[in-house]
Amino acid sequence: MVSEKSIHYKDVALIRERILPEEVQTVFDGHKQDILRIVNDTGFMKTFQQRAAHEYWHSVLYIQTNVKSKIGCGTPIVVKFRAPLKSESLDQEIVYDYQALGDDTDLVMNGREERYCLKQCYKMCYYVQKLHNQEILRMKAEFTKDENGTVRL
Repeated sequence: MVSEKSIHYKDVALIRERILPEEVQTVFDGHKQDILRIVNDTGFMKTFQQRAAHEYWHSVLYIQTNVKSKIGCGTPIVVKFRAPLKSESLDQEIVYDYQALGDDTDLVMNGREERYCLKQCYKMCYYVQKLHNQEILRMKAEFTKDENGTVRL
């Protein structure tokens, strides 16, 4: 007998892959630039059986572990972040003022998950800037919200 827990809470991984030019017509009829594969532990292990020099690894954009929830991998929240550039001072350091976006708890409790996720992007950019002296101008971040309301990157 298969229990509900064994169906819904298996560890999985998300693998975002770039579709190679010759695959575009056959996979998505030219409408997508990349694909998100959701794999279980067996699929994850099969992926890593590829040799390190195999061309497959050139198409992998990222691999993220994820815990599957009752609603699949969760409700997606996509943030398209753009750095807060000021046209009059492009040569100055970018100010990633994540504190101005509000308190984390207040944002989540008041149903403002998108703003909470944007704040997390600002925090990441701030720390990359301070630790590595690099500035992130834009990024696409994918968060998930599970059935308990927990938001994860």
